[in-house]
Amino acid sequence: MTTSVPSQPKDERRAQWIAWMAEISNDVTRWSQDANWLVSRKQKTLHEKSIGTYEAPVVEIKTPSGHLIVEPVALEVFGAEARIDLYAWPSLNRVKLIRVNGSWKLRTDSGIDWPKPWSKDSFLELAQELTSAL
Repeated sequence: MTTSVPSQPKDERRAQWIAWMAEISNDVTRWSQDANWLVSRKQKTLHEKSIGTYEAPVVEIKTPSGHLIVEPVALEVFGAEARIDLYAWPSLNRVKLIRVNGSWKLRTDSGIDWPKPWSKDSFLELAQELTSAL
């Protein structure tokens, strides 16, 4: 039986993931503030066997139609290079932001790829859709 070994050392993989998370959290913070939405940020501690323990940014956004949370899930996910969830509170309507082949893609819980690429426009549209859905 063969096992796959990550091509990058543990510290490099963790640093790359932290950079990806920072980029996404900074983008959604800026885009939300541009829309005049209230934004708060906090950190949560995550642990993954392959890269150890690290701090991940969580962005909480209050839109006119409800609350949206942008929360990293993991670097090690099946079928993708990384995953960050966007979900409404308290409905828990969710879309997954996954990294595939070096770019971010949106996927619904039912496995359908969102037809638009990850961008400010798609984020603002999803924020509205997620927070207004029952």
